[in-house]
Amino acid sequence: MSGHVLATLALAEVRLRMRRASTMAALLTVVALSWAMIADPAGGEALPVFDKARVLYTSSEPALGAVLFGLGGFYLVRGRMSEDLRSGIGGVIGATPVGSGVFLAGRWLGCVAYLGALVAAFMLTMLVLHALRGDGPIEPLVYLQTYVLLLLPMVFFAASCAILFDSWAPLMGKGGDLLFFVLWVAQLVLMTQGTSSALPALMVFDFSGLAVAVAAVQGFVSGADFSIGSSRFDPAVAPVTLPSLLWSARMMALRGASSLITILPLLPAWWLFHRYSPDRVKPGRARVRRSHRFLALPPACPAWPARCWPISP
Repeated sequence: MSGHVLATLALAEVRLRMRRASTMAALLTVVALSWAMIADPAGGEALPVFDKARVLYTSSEPALGAVLFGLGGFYLVRGRMSEDLRSGIGGVIGATPVGSGVFLAGRWLGCVAYLGALVAAFMLTMLVLHALRGDGPIEPLVYLQTYVLLLLPMVFFAASCAILFDSWAPLMGKGGDLLFFVLWVAQLVLMTQGTSSALPALMVFDFSGLAVAVAAVQGFVSGADFSIGSSRFDPAVAPVTLPSLLWSARMMALRGASSLITILPLLPAWWLFHRYSPDRVKPGRARVRRSHRFLALPPACPAWPARCWPISP
């Protein structure tokens, strides 16, 4: 029975998000960023560049662009419970017999599926770019492996933090948004902590995948100066070809451990979940839709509409 409830909640979450205009805007943004990320070598720029030599666009290289996808995932799935409070459906949900753990797990699965759909759109765009600008054959398994290793922990982390922050009133507002950004920036420090031959255990907290991706590339071009973003290259220098398999067994194990750790925020979320109780959480004034605030009727309006129109803000 719980499995059926979980599937129903997750499917409802995905359907609700997919029907929004913001989802189409997010998809178009993903496509635009993907297109801008992989520069056309004919223009003298490439992603990345090693000692002024460009990297050939084989299946390994465009897939690494996935590390830049992560930060926005949290903000895309954030705020669903605030919407429940605004719409009034939160009180209905809180009165249902569905357990808090099952409800939060269903929401989490819906967030993961939604972000997974955006990741799939990102990967399809990369495949199109590879067909247009690539230097080698398209290897779908290489793309799939790279995206799973890099982005699965990121998707889990974004969904888990969104559920946790929405489940505890002090983090439902701007404070939660700022805290996640700080946590994300803190992970960038890990890029300086090791190489592919000596990955510290701290890499398990590299949920973004950026540090482990840099370590993988450093292991292949040891000692070379390289830039991750789009940079100018020297056409006279022989290009570099990345191998199909950049990931060592230790890297794969660390990414698997990262995926498990990212689920842990669901435990305090289950304990802190307010269940839309009015004595534990209230929709802040900043969270009320402007249309609702400006068009709300006065508390007493005996002569509608003659004496109560227009409504002043």
